[in-house]
Amino acid sequence: MIIGVEGNVHSGKTTFINKFLKNEPDFVCVPECKFDATLSDYDRQLYYLQQERDKKCNFKQTNLIMDRTILSTLCYTSFCPELTEEQQKELLSVIYNDIKDSKYILFDRMLYIRCDWNIVKDNHKELKLEKNTQDILAENSYLDYYNNTFEKWFKGVTILSQIVDGNRTITAYQGDEVWANVIAWLEEKI
Repeated sequence: MIIGVEGNVHSGKTTFINKFLKNEPDFVCVPECKFDATLSDYDRQLYYLQQERDKKCNFKQTNLIMDRTILSTLCYTSFCPELTEEQQKELLSVIYNDIKDSKYILFDRMLYIRCDWNIVKDNHKELKLEKNTQDILAENSYLDYYNNTFEKWFKGVTILSQIVDGNRTITAYQGDEVWANVIAWLEEKI
């Protein structure tokens, strides 16, 4: 079973995964991509794509839980104001082809953690330096885009479970249905 964990920046993904691993010791965590501030936005997206491809080679275990997936990179690529339209389409085409060719770890189940922007904003103040998080990722405009884009990808997808954990909502979705929506969304974009 491959579980992808997505959600707002600073929404508690890492905390959730750490608790999950205590109860499910046969799972291995696939960490999120590392940020490199020295790269341009375009080169950084290429760097992320290569990291995502490398994960497929480096993690051969059957039971994986992923701290972010290629969908985070895809979402930011489609949002990034620093990319030209041509760069954006090129990167989206690469992601589309790589998904179709299974060059990334493709989850069976998606867990989406959602929390209020005020919590994200407060957590960003505390975690920004520790996690090396870009400020744009904690801005309300990006979080709205992020949530709205994921909602498009979840439209009509089977909800396997949903729990409220404090001030977060964690929803589990059927993975193959999410991938079908992502592919259709990409086909419209490119």
